[in-house]
Amino acid sequence: FPLKKILILFISFTFSTLSSGIVDMTQSDKKKHFLGTSIVSFIVNKHLFINKKHTKQKRLIQTILISNIPGLFKEIMDSKEVNNKFDPEDLQANFLGSLAGYLISEKTNFPFMINYTKTSNGKTVSINSNFSF
Repeated sequence: FPLKKILILFISFTFSTLSSGIVDMTQSDKKKHFLGTSIVSFIVNKHLFINKKHTKQKRLIQTILISNIPGLFKEIMDSKEVNNKFDPEDLQANFLGSLAGYLISEKTNFPFMINYTKTSNGKTVSINSNFSF
């Protein structure tokens, strides 16, 4: 199915553009990419699980693809800035973060719901949780 092919191409591109192997996760920038994408991935996977009831395999593919889109666009925008460049290591940190976010969301039972509401001013998105200590 096409999502699998897109994911395979994305992973292949992400890892083949690196000459040094695995990304250096000690860099502050890479930590931010990893953390930001893992949070997005966590939320996306929980949303797909709660609202769509997709299979685990389809959720994994969709979660990784969706959570990596903002990072890919950021790198494209970076490449157009003076004294900046497209950094494939950032994409690799994003990918690893999306995988971590997916795995954490699969192993935790953190109940929340993403709601979309249309108001007179436009659309509102909210995240609600029934989490108690």
